[in-house]
Amino acid sequence: MNFNYMFKGLLQIGAIFSFNGSFRGFIQAGFINSTGYSSLGDSLVMTEEEELPNETYTRPDTGEVLELGQAREGFRGGMQVGVWNTATKFAGIGQFGILNMAQTMKGTQTGVVNVARTVYGAQIGLVNYTGDLYGFQIGLVNIVKNNKVFFMPILNASF
Repeated sequence: MNFNYMFKGLLQIGAIFSFNGSFRGFIQAGFINSTGYSSLGDSLVMTEEEELPNETYTRPDTGEVLELGQAREGFRGGMQVGVWNTATKFAGIGQFGILNMAQTMKGTQTGVVNVARTVYGAQIGLVNYTGDLYGFQIGLVNIVKNNKVFFMPILNASF
């Protein structure tokens, strides 16, 4: 398990899950990877960022309270690799797992089930779902909620 508000580095690995407010690095790997949410429950229901409270951080050495302001910035870097990957805002190479979830995906989701509110890139899996698509989907079931043709098997594209 990894818990931290902001991760900056090359690699974060967690056997059970890796959780942090913001990730800046190359790989977040674990059974469950979550970035940008205050809890795994929030990531499961993909809580809107605006609904999440701003956070403060108390420095353990001085007791000084720092206002973190706009809290969870999400994932920026390379890849999330795990069974279940979730992020508020994802900007990177992609999410690779069985279940991939993001509010805003700028990259590729590759897995069995891929879910995002908005995709700028690609979803490749058995089931792909998004509200808005600016790219393409390859899979058995491809759904774009806000499209004239919301369901398309095998290949779906919108630019």
